[in-house]
Amino acid sequence: MTAFDDNRVRVRVQAKPDVRLSVIDAGPRQAGPVLLFVQGAGGHALQWVNQLQHFSQRRRCIAPDLRGHGLSDKPRNGYTVDSVTEDLVAVLDQLDIHEPVVLLAHSAGGLLGINFAYRFPERLTKLILLNTAAQLPLNRWMRLGLRTPSMLMVLVRPFLQRRGRFNAPPHIFKKFVEKSVGRWQGWDLLPKITTPALVIAGQRDWYVRPSLSRRTAHGMPRARIEIIRAAGHQSPLERPAAVNRAVERFLETGLRSWRSGVDESHAVTHERPWLDQYEKGVPAEITIPDKPLHYFLEESARRWPDQTALLYR
Repeated sequence: MTAFDDNRVRVRVQAKPDVRLSVIDAGPRQAGPVLLFVQGAGGHALQWVNQLQHFSQRRRCIAPDLRGHGLSDKPRNGYTVDSVTEDLVAVLDQLDIHEPVVLLAHSAGGLLGINFAYRFPERLTKLILLNTAAQLPLNRWMRLGLRTPSMLMVLVRPFLQRRGRFNAPPHIFKKFVEKSVGRWQGWDLLPKITTPALVIAGQRDWYVRPSLSRRTAHGMPRARIEIIRAAGHQSPLERPAAVNRAVERFLETGLRSWRSGVDESHAVTHERPWLDQYEKGVPAEITIPDKPLHYFLEESARRWPDQTALLYR
């Protein structure tokens, strides 16, 4: 038995061929807007377990295993962003949820959240994006996975499952990444999304850097950004209490965090006053380098041979 087993229902999202999703449906039925939780690629609904336990005490919470993931059906096709977004709409329709919902989406699920907000704005009251951006990078590990034969990925799947990172068959995971993460970008959609939005970033997110999440928030006219300290890419699992507080504040008021009652740029400058000395255009944060420092120094020396550079090993 796992958490919320008694709250799972099977929901048909497609008739031909028949496709049914396993959906967690928990919480009181008449208590404010429904919360719809959307996982990332390779994940499952229980990656939201800390949020489900917290919010289902007072609100109805819906968390599907996406098609191809977890306990849901695993058809051959239907893994584009548009198709999986339409699955989410079908889940709401089949559960007779017709009032606008709050959609919370993590990582690759954020692509679905952005697409949902653009295509079905009348179905949303608020949008919360976690550890995601309007376009996700294909890092070297993802590229390696796409090139790795599915039979070989089967061998490492049990190890990844124990770490909570692989809850889809390898060939399904590859399809989902190829047809969604690898192809879709929604930068042009952001200015058209008028739903109030909160973008939550992990300060130490190695995959979706806070700068990408910040760019996503700034692209939407009614969005704000909140950085979770000491959190990586799995902030709902790594810092559940901090995430829950940020979500709770946004649900109740939509106002900024108590940490920064002013514009974020002023808050950052207040914490790090030396930033005022930077020249215009110099970013306050940069991504963590993935190569040794001497590599960048040597590259700089080659590109700008007339400038002084310190080389060391």
